[in-house]
Amino acid sequence: VQLACIPVLNGEIQSSFNEFAKPNDFSAIEQEAIAVHGISIERMQSFQDQRKMLDKFITYVKSFNTK
Repeated sequence: VQLACIPVLNGEIQSSFNEFAKPNDFSAIEQEAIAVHGISIERMQSFQDQRKMLDKFITYVKSFNTK
């Protein structure tokens, strides 16, 4: 799972967010998908859990102090 964004506030590009998290079910990953994105199962296993990534994203969004 990848979560990425480049926010634009008042016409100005802000710092980007780009994080990866482990999938919930490694058995659901198709070999065709790996061929496209090039990320091995072994590398995916080293990624953070999804909750940690979400917590980082929430902190990131709040850092802009805007709605």
